[in-house]
Amino acid sequence: MSGFYKDIVAVLQSHGFLLVRQGKGSHEIWGSYSTCVFTAHYFNNKSIITVEGQANYDEQGKPESLSPIQQAFIDSFAFQCGYCAPGFVTGATVFIDGLKRQTVRREHLESAIADALNEHICRCTGYVRYYKAVKEVALATPGCVID
Repeated sequence: MSGFYKDIVAVLQSHGFLLVRQGKGSHEIWGSYSTCVFTAHYFNNKSIITVEGQANYDEQGKPESLSPIQQAFIDSFAFQCGYCAPGFVTGATVFIDGLKRQTVRREHLESAIADALNEHICRCTGYVRYYKAVKEVALATPGCVID
């Protein structure tokens, strides 16, 4: 593996989870990937966003605001040690993006959140605050939940 790809793999793995965009325009789909099980060539010609890249930045590269999921997690005090935070933020972001294309009924929202975040493990918080924050974002985002 060349030095360039080793550097990319090191950066991606240091973030744990990332978003990868496949397709363009209306066919654009985001996915959450654990970087410890995918090699760098898998991400060739795909857009990559780390957990830090989900915030909004000004032209000088300074953060202006967090993404709705990031802000909801902070407002809900979802993090304790922070180790699992990138995976939860990324997984929840992919979940909300998917709801924009395929809505869920309000009575099925909590089970859909549990299914979406099931692979993420937190040993500190018990998940309640994570799930609450995702539910709040889903309910506040137009077109995600139907009655």
